[in-house]
Amino acid sequence: MVGQITRKAAACRNSSSRSRACQEGKGQFLALQKHFRAKRDHVLKRLEKLGLQVSIPPEATFYIWLDLRALPAPLNDGLTFFEELLKEKTIVVPGIFFEINPSSRRDLFSSPFHHFVRISYGPPLEDLNKGLDAIERVFRRAKREGMGSVGV
Repeated sequence: MVGQITRKAAACRNSSSRSRACQEGKGQFLALQKHFRAKRDHVLKRLEKLGLQVSIPPEATFYIWLDLRALPAPLNDGLTFFEELLKEKTIVVPGIFFEINPSSRRDLFSSPFHHFVRISYGPPLEDLNKGLDAIERVFRRAKREGMGSVGV
């Protein structure tokens, strides 16, 4: 879409024509915003049903920072949560991977991001639901294995 606007703008000789070319794309941008907002809201609702809260819902990106501190150990650790979801063929990114200066810490567990994972709601809705179903399966397995009361 940006390429189309750029080509149109490049073909135009005056600023009025360029402005008009950009306005033609505005509807597409608004539709894209609406699409991602709906996916974000869907994922946030599903996470809430699983007993997970997002303290700061995203407004400008398609990433959700999920705080795991309310989960029982060891699922409250971003790396463990990542490993358990990997068994379900689902990827989240442990928060410690976003540490600005990891070499300044000798112990990863002292990272302020230790209890977080980042989830993307960029993929198609069908894939998002598969990922959320995987989180639900991890919680069920955790209950069966005596890790305490988790989500569902």
